[in-house]
Amino acid sequence: MRAIMYSRSQPLIVSFEAADPTQVELLGAKGAKLVEDLKNTRDLFPGMEETIGVPDGFILSTEVWREYHRCGDRLTDGLMRLILDELAVLEKRKERRFGDTSGQMPLIVAVRGGAPVSLPGALGTVLNVGLNDEVVSSIIAEGEDESFVLTTYLTAIRMYGEVVLGIPYDRFYDRLTHYHAGPEGTLSVSLLRTLIADFKRILEESTHPTLAHRFECDLRLQLRNAIEAILASWMAPTAMEARRSRTPKVADDMGTAVVIQEMVFGNRDDRNCLSGVLFTRNQRTGDSTPIIEWAPKVQCDKIV
Repeated sequence: MRAIMYSRSQPLIVSFEAADPTQVELLGAKGAKLVEDLKNTRDLFPGMEETIGVPDGFILSTEVWREYHRCGDRLTDGLMRLILDELAVLEKRKERRFGDTSGQMPLIVAVRGGAPVSLPGALGTVLNVGLNDEVVSSIIAEGEDESFVLTTYLTAIRMYGEVVLGIPYDRFYDRLTHYHAGPEGTLSVSLLRTLIADFKRILEESTHPTLAHRFECDLRLQLRNAIEAILASWMAPTAMEARRSRTPKVADDMGTAVVIQEMVFGNRDDRNCLSGVLFTRNQRTGDSTPIIEWAPKVQCDKIV
C-alpha cells in the first residue's frame, strides 16, 4: 500500500488500497466511494475478490488538479513520472503490462473525473486507454475474440476523439448511421474494421490548439493526454455551469480528482457480460426503489 505525498502532507496520488474513503475533498466523491466499496466487499466477501470486487486502480487527488492549474494547465514531467510509477505498481499487482504486445491481455485503464461534489455528466471519462494497432493485433493473434477486441478499440478511438480532441459525438454517429450499424455488440468484424478506419480519419480531420490531430499511438502520451483532458474538463463550460447551478455554488478552486482504474469488459460476450447502472431510487418517479438499467455485451458509456 502506498501514497505519493504532497509537500503539505496531502497525497498527490494514492492507490485504492491505501486511500482513506473519508477524505472526499482529496479523492473526489467517485474515488472515495470506490475505495469504500473495495473495503466493504472485502469485509463482506473475504477471499472472493476475483468474483465480487472493485476493479483495482489509483486516484490522482484534487492536489494534482491544483498543481496542474498552477503550472499553466499542464501536467509537469515530474507529475507524469509519479503517475507512471504508480501505474507500474498497478501492473505488478495485476500481473499485466500497460502496452503489452506479447499477446497477453495488457493492462487497459479507464481515466475518469470525479469531483468532491456530484456534478453528473459534467466531467470527462476516457475508456480503454492503452490500445493501439500493435496491441490490438497482438491480442487478436493470440486468439482473443476479434469482434470483442475491435469493438473495444472502436470505443477507445471515439472517446479519445470526443473527450481529448473535443470532436462532437455526432461526427461519429453519422458514420454509424451511414452504414446502418446495429447495436454495439452486433457489428461484424468487417464493419468494425471499416468504422475504425473512418473514426481515425475523423480524428485526423479535426483541429486542436495543442495536440496532434490523430489517435495517439504512443501509449504513455495517450494516457497523459487523457488525464489532461479530464483535468481540463473541470474548467469547461459544462462543469462551470453545473457548479454555478448548485446551492451553495461550488468554488472553482475545489478542483477534480482523477480515477485511473483497470478496465473490465461488459462487451466480452453475450453470456456472462453486461454493462449497467444501479440507481438507489427510481430516477423517473423519485420512489425509493432500486432500479437497474443494463444491456448485454456492451460497454455503453452512454447508458446513463
